[in-house]
Amino acid sequence: PRSSEEVEKILSKYAKVISGENKSSKSGGINRKGAVLFSVVGAKMSEGINFSDDLARCVIMVGMPYPDARDPELKQKMEF
Repeated sequence: PRSSEEVEKILSKYAKVISGENKSSKSGGINRKGAVLFSVVGAKMSEGINFSDDLARCVIMVGMPYPDARDPELKQKMEF
């Protein structure tokens, strides 16, 4: 999401799907409970959100380390 208003819409839609309130014509009108929410750590959705009760049964974080481009050791390796 690019704005905080979009964050609220996404979280509201996510909560409806988790609770089974969201009936989709794609699923033949069957209530499906469960959803996966992907987010980038450090972005708008990464702080200050409380996933209570059934909103989060499992959290998986994957870190992708990026070296500091100003690191002198990295600069030497890049020049080599």
